[in-house]
Amino acid sequence: MGFADVAPEMQQSPLSPDITAALARRSHQVSQLCSAGVAVLGAAVLAGWLFDIPTLKSLHSSFVTMKANAAFLFVLLGTAVWLAGRDPRSRLATVCGLMVVLFGALTVAQDVFGTELGIDQILFRDSSTSFRTSAPGRMSSAASLNFILFGVAVALRDVRPRFVAGQILAGLGGTVSLLALVGYLYGVKALYEIRPYSAMALHTALGFLL
Repeated sequence: MGFADVAPEMQQSPLSPDITAALARRSHQVSQLCSAGVAVLGAAVLAGWLFDIPTLKSLHSSFVTMKANAAFLFVLLGTAVWLAGRDPRSRLATVCGLMVVLFGALTVAQDVFGTELGIDQILFRDSSTSFRTSAPGRMSSAASLNFILFGVAVALRDVRPRFVAGQILAGLGGTVSLLALVGYLYGVKALYEIRPYSAMALHTALGFLL
């Protein structure tokens, strides 16, 4: 996901002011479209859970499902980036970003400490025999970590030193997702699944790359 458009300032560029402004507008438009696409992806997967549409939940019967919590966090994250693109100081964007961080951190805590906080099936019930899933409804640890990274990136967007840190965090999250996508493309399970934890769904990886 892109955060370049939500920076409060831009560094001086050797390009002419007109070209720089045009590039900035185009970057902003692309980022807004991508953030809206992420929110729509999350909403579509939630619809898949609501109406039990397997294709929306997992794309293919041989793939792991995107968990409902992950879909919900994509809606929040996409909304946060879209709002930040319209108003870099949007408080609602910050709230959405922090909610993403909270859910991601709680999910990671469950895996690390081997506990059950009752959040995995807060939206929809998942099968106890769900494919490549450590606990019913639980998203992968890699996805949870990515949500933390991107959520913090949104929260740190409005001050330049923090903006740079946010860009680094978003870059790390994108790298994790790219590795997962490569794993799907070349059949390397170790890149998107760390036993005994849940695997990252294919469209979860794609959502982070948007």
